[in-house]
Amino acid sequence: MLSLKTRRRRDRFTITRDVLQAIANKGVIRMTHLMYQSNLNPHVLEKYIDVLQKNGYVRVKHGDAINRKNVEITDRGVEFLTALQQYLDLREKFVISHYNIMNSLFSWGGTLDDWCKDS
Repeated sequence: MLSLKTRRRRDRFTITRDVLQAIANKGVIRMTHLMYQSNLNPHVLEKYIDVLQKNGYVRVKHGDAINRKNVEITDRGVEFLTALQQYLDLREKFVISHYNIMNSLFSWGGTLDDWCKDS
């Protein structure tokens, strides 16, 4: 049975953008708040933070309480976030134009969501 509401999975680029955007919006954010803002479970978020930290995009600071971590974005992270957002915008424009071209060539009657399901 097909659901009326299709749920699309986020790819790595989109998740990375969401994490960096949540950090950039707050300046310094606790890991628990970042987990809710980016809609990730703690284990997955920790993996993304490790990669972002190794590349110099974020800085992890240990807070006052045990196991409390604060994350802040670096200048390099802000530049990366800007470039990543530009890439995602271009990718979306490409998908829409590709759909429009294919729809004009082959009148198959589907929607853009149907076209993008498996990608």
